[in-house]
Amino acid sequence: MVKSLSQVIHIAFQYLRGSPQNQTDGNKIEMREKEFEKREKELEASLDELKLQVKASKCKIEELTQKLEDKEEKLESLEDLNQTLIIKERRSNDELQEARKELVNQLKATGNTRASIRYKRMGELDSKPFQKECKKRFRGEEADVKATELCSLWEGNVRDSNWFPFVNIEVESNNYKEIINEITTWVMTFLKL
Repeated sequence: MVKSLSQVIHIAFQYLRGSPQNQTDGNKIEMREKEFEKREKELEASLDELKLQVKASKCKIEELTQKLEDKEEKLESLEDLNQTLIIKERRSNDELQEARKELVNQLKATGNTRASIRYKRMGELDSKPFQKECKKRFRGEEADVKATELCSLWEGNVRDSNWFPFVNIEVESNNYKEIINEITTWVMTFLKL
C-alpha cells in the first residue's frame, strides 16, 4: 500500500510539474519529493528492522517453549517417581505393621509378660566388655573411668569414616600384607587381648 501511495504521489508531482502554472514551484516539489522518498526509505528500513525483531522474538519464544516442555517432562517424571516411592513406602509400612503384629502375637504366645526386648543404635558399642577388662586391671572407680574412656575412644574410631583398624603394606611388588594400625595396637596392648 505504501508503494502504491508513493506511485500516486509521484504521478501527481509529475502532473503538477508539467502544467505551465506550476513551473516556478518545480524546485519545491522536487525537494518535497526527495524528502518524501527519504522518509519512505526510513520507514522501509524501520519496517525491516521490526521484521527482524519479530523473527528474533519468534526464535526466542520457540526456544523458551522447548525449555518449558523439557521442564514439564522432567516434572512429570519426578511426579511419577514420587508416586512410586509413596507406593513403596506404604507397602513397607504395611509390612512393618504386619511384622509388629506377628511379634506381639509371638510374645503373647510365650506367656512371659516380663520379657524385655533390647535394642542398640548402629555404631554404638557395648561398654560391658570394656568394664569387664578394666575391672581386672584397675580397682574401684578408676576401672569405670578407664572403661568409659576406652569405650568412647573406640566409638569415636568406629564413627570416623577415615579410620580403619588395619593397614595394607606392600611387601613385594603387587603383594600386600594387612597389619594392625598403630592406634589399634596401643589399645590392644593396653587391654592385652
